[in-house]
Amino acid sequence: MKTCTGCLQQKSLDQFNKQSANKDGLTYYCKTCATDRAQAHYYRTTKRQRRKPGRTPEEIREVDRNRGKWHLLSEREKEMSRAAFRRWSKKYPEKVRQRARLREARVAHHRPKWANRKIMDAIYKVASIAKQATDINFTVDHIVPLKSKLVCGLHVEHNLTILEASANSSKGNKFWPDMP
Repeated sequence: MKTCTGCLQQKSLDQFNKQSANKDGLTYYCKTCATDRAQAHYYRTTKRQRRKPGRTPEEIREVDRNRGKWHLLSEREKEMSRAAFRRWSKKYPEKVRQRARLREARVAHHRPKWANRKIMDAIYKVASIAKQATDINFTVDHIVPLKSKLVCGLHVEHNLTILEASANSSKGNKFWPDMP
């Protein structure tokens, strides 16, 4: 028996979801309370999205359909998202630095000692030169993603390629050659 933090009722252990991070291996909330909390969070965030000024009902429906699908957003919605991120970045600079440090640590963790840094630096330099020479935004992408549900690649010269930013963001970390 375990007491749910949400409803404060004693319930059997099979009424709780698994969570290996906790001492007993179970969540603090029973399955019913966890579902209620998730639904409440969804409606709170959806309501916040709907309150954005200047959105027509058609735009709201489109945003709901395309939630999380960056490549399907209109240029106006992308710019609104970028502007919101810029405002957030100015408001929370310490979180921006923390995100950058976490990304650097993850990349460093996936870079073995035998990786050829000179070639990798050259790849990044070529992408930068191509970006400056053309009006196309090029980025360096990992062919096999560093972090994925199925596989984790390495940060080495053989796993890097230069892509247009739009192609890179649309594929995410879900596709790579010889994918199972």
